[in-house]
Amino acid sequence: MEVEVLAFAWAKDAIGGERLEVEVPEGASVQSLLASLAEDHPRLGERLSALTVAVNQEFVDPGTVLKPGDEIALIPPISGGWRGDRPSENRMRSFPEGKAPHV
Repeated sequence: MEVEVLAFAWAKDAIGGERLEVEVPEGASVQSLLASLAEDHPRLGERLSALTVAVNQEFVDPGTVLKPGDEIALIPPISGGWRGDRPSENRMRSFPEGKAPHV
């Protein structure tokens, strides 16, 4: 079955573009897709543990089973930005438990 991988920031550079059509076996999980991508794209594999993954715009865990036509987003950590007059006002955003697991 075919799925579409979207990559952002350094993950885009690691796979050689922002979109990639990937053939995976029926019943493939996010984890098996990531392992396959890491094998085909070693630069991605070096930083795989830093990625957050979303399927069809929902954060997922590694065991999520993929379906034909799924859109998988590889989302590297995001940092930066200044939101206030004092450095103490800048806080890293945290996600509620279960909402943004790292794969």
